[in-house]
Amino acid sequence: MTPNDKGPPSGVTDYHSFMPFLQITALFVLAVMPAPSRKVGPADVAFLVSEKDVASILEPLRAAVTSGDPLVRATAARVIGVREVRPLVAALRDQLSRETDPVAAREEIRTTAWLGNEADIDAAIAASGRWPA
Repeated sequence: MTPNDKGPPSGVTDYHSFMPFLQITALFVLAVMPAPSRKVGPADVAFLVSEKDVASILEPLRAAVTSGDPLVRATAARVIGVREVRPLVAALRDQLSRETDPVAAREEIRTTAWLGNEADIDAAIAASGRWPA
């Protein structure tokens, strides 16, 4: 150490022992920062099918049913059907009444008829007339 070198900060014996503190501080700052929001895609919705707790996928699927992306809506309808998420049949039926995409409509029709009651089946039949095969 030269006379002009002031050395490590007060209380720190060397810079190497100070490094873990800096690394932990940086990790903490990154952990508490909000994650950048990103658009939910069909793959994100498809991965919900493997979630063990059905209650944890209700809201993400409800949002996906009304997504602006028709492929996201179609995927949500398929996941709802595969997982038999009956509480979302009403949301599917509502979306089906205003659907603009034939692929999403087919999935919504299939799931509404499969999981729904007689009125839902009637709604699915009526909607299927709007979407020729």
